[in-house]
Amino acid sequence: MSSVKAQPPDRSLLINALEKEGCIVTEDGKVKICKLDYKYKNKTVEAIIFRPNTEGKFPSLFLIPGYTGTAKTYLGLGIIFAKVGFASMSVGTPGFGKTELKPDFLGKNTISAFIEGYKKFGSGSRKREKLYSLLWSN
Repeated sequence: MSSVKAQPPDRSLLINALEKEGCIVTEDGKVKICKLDYKYKNKTVEAIIFRPNTEGKFPSLFLIPGYTGTAKTYLGLGIIFAKVGFASMSVGTPGFGKTELKPDFLGKNTISAFIEGYKKFGSGSRKREKLYSLLWSN
């Protein structure tokens, strides 16, 4: 029997399908990914939700990229977390990607916009056990 290494999903194909459909399931059927852009001060904040494609309660993560990151920064990581049983939401940093807010390098505006997303993710995740945050800076 020969072994074949698993290939990572094609980011551009996933992003194009997500933009077109709004929600997608990974090719292996294990992860559901949905756009969940929201408004803060009448401006769009880009957000993506990842979750296992099964029923049940999941511990949840709120993924915040570094200063120039977009919601898509954590596309691969969100999929990995979902495959091991976590739901997560990734948000875009103001001024980058599709997030329309003026950048302020994790200032008051950015933190307030992220808190708004955190509330939306938390209130929309009735099937979650706990909610954790992950902040990563490059």
